[in-house]
Amino acid sequence: MRFINRKTITIAAIVVIAWLVMVVISHNRFRVVSTVPGLNGIGTSSSFLQINFNRELSSNGLSLSSSPAVIDSYKASGKSLIIYLNSPMTIGQTYTIIFNKVSDTKGETMTNRSLAFVPKDLSTQQVVSNQGGAGKTKPAPYTLDSITIGGEERLLNVGVTTDIINSLKQDIFQYATSSNQQIRNFDVVETSDIQHQAPSMTPDGSEAWQFQVTLNKKTTLTARISSPDASAARLYLYDSSGNLIFDSGTANIAPTNDT
Repeated sequence: MRFINRKTITIAAIVVIAWLVMVVISHNRFRVVSTVPGLNGIGTSSSFLQINFNRELSSNGLSLSSSPAVIDSYKASGKSLIIYLNSPMTIGQTYTIIFNKVSDTKGETMTNRSLAFVPKDLSTQQVVSNQGGAGKTKPAPYTLDSITIGGEERLLNVGVTTDIINSLKQDIFQYATSSNQQIRNFDVVETSDIQHQAPSMTPDGSEAWQFQVTLNKKTTLTARISSPDASAARLYLYDSSGNLIFDSGTANIAPTNDT
């Protein structure tokens, strides 16, 4: 009897430990922890849905879709995914938000996951209350004019023309849209040397400049501008390991204003 009791206690202890391990693993797994508003508190006029995760999110490769179409735009911000909704929505209609790809900064990824909600007929006061006491205004459309290049004077001082800088904005916009980002600040690092190569020094006969930049005052990359003439630029971006992560492909010509 004493042997059986000890055996039973041992088995029970193993079961409890295994359960605790599963709880810890489940808690640490990349997951959704809450939404604002709650999925049961979304009104037909709700302007956004904020989905909160337990980890910092990455914007790289971020991809969402919905059925029926209800997403106007979306962005990752810290541990939250903010989705701007097309409203008004239809009362009683089930809307599904699909995570085609959502990743954390550690590289763990969610794919083909979804959340569903059915909007209700709520008053404006109820909608605002459910949204945490405030609304989230949709951001202004992301355009070329959204991009600010910091350190322009330094570039101009080493021979980069105004037309090249304007065409550089097209390259930055191309990279931003292809990587699902909104790059608003493209700043030459103050301590970075701007290396200049004359046409006679490059294989294709283009003039070139290379320097370090920060994107949105966070990510540091190496930028190389190649210009076959004084009005166009081709942009290359390299990560901290020297790997090429973007090539605009052709030298974009700066847009001209029709008069």
